[in-house]
Amino acid sequence: MNKRVLLVLLLAIGTYVIALTPLADNITEHLEAGTSNLTSQMNSYATRGDGNNKFARYGSRSVFLPLMIMAPFPTFVDTLQPNAMMMAGAYFTRNVYAFFVIISLWTLYKRKQVRNHLLLLSSNFSYIFVLASSGFALSERFHLPLLPYLLIFAAHGISQMNAKTRKLYLPYLFFTLAVVIGWNWFKLAGRS
Repeated sequence: MNKRVLLVLLLAIGTYVIALTPLADNITEHLEAGTSNLTSQMNSYATRGDGNNKFARYGSRSVFLPLMIMAPFPTFVDTLQPNAMMMAGAYFTRNVYAFFVIISLWTLYKRKQVRNHLLLLSSNFSYIFVLASSGFALSERFHLPLLPYLLIFAAHGISQMNAKTRKLYLPYLFFTLAVVIGWNWFKLAGRS
């Protein structure tokens, strides 16, 4: 049997199973509630207990998505949050190797090699998009499944370094420092 016919048959069966089972209702319900779930969770962060943050209600996909390769950022202030991992400097490693991930993505784009790495890229970016759409965009534990893949891209980015990209590294580190200081200001200012 032709592989194409078999693939079309499998897709048709999969579509039939999704369309005519309760799974279709669950998917529809999730898609309809997608934006309201994130909004309600950010409002909950803005009003809960002693560790509330009044700026949290402004968190949205458009805020989180551009920073998802670099995020989360370390918190150096005690915000009375139950998650003690937020007080870790280990986030700096993520912030630092994100530069090499960006270099890797840029070189793949410039050399027109994106199609050769489409499976790895699409799985990463779809997970990042889902994570940015959730209320857990800056929670470290939800970034851990991405870690091995981002390290692969970081290793590729390191191997693609040249004199031009080396000059960008120090300004990137200063930018990261500014973002971390801004993040900590945000955490403090939202609680005053």
